[in-house]
Amino acid sequence: MSERISRDGTQERTPRNLQTRESSARSMEYTPPSTLPDPTPQPGWNFRWIATSLLNQALPQNVSRKTRDGWEPVRATDHPELMLAGDKNGNVELGGLMLCPKDAYRTCGISDTFLPTKKHSPSGIC
Repeated sequence: MSERISRDGTQERTPRNLQTRESSARSMEYTPPSTLPDPTPQPGWNFRWIATSLLNQALPQNVSRKTRDGWEPVRATDHPELMLAGDKNGNVELGGLMLCPKDAYRTCGISDTFLPTKKHSPSGIC
């Protein structure tokens, strides 16, 4: 509230209904922080984090199934922007999740198999 003192010693106050916070308020857009780093997008490739362990239990069957589906581990040297050292094999792994890319064309084929009502994109990339 702004106050001014007049010549006769009384306070002159600006009525509250004339004051607005809108001019001093910040924008309230909230974007939650990402807990996993995003690799630099590459045209024609889709990235996914694949679970390699859960509660300190290895999940070799999950990794095997995903590699058969076409997901291949990303090398830490291929994506230095992630600033991760890599696991013992040099793959990008963080908290039991391994980053894997897959050709977007192959990803579309799997999506079309399980979701036959999906429209094909004109560029051929989902």
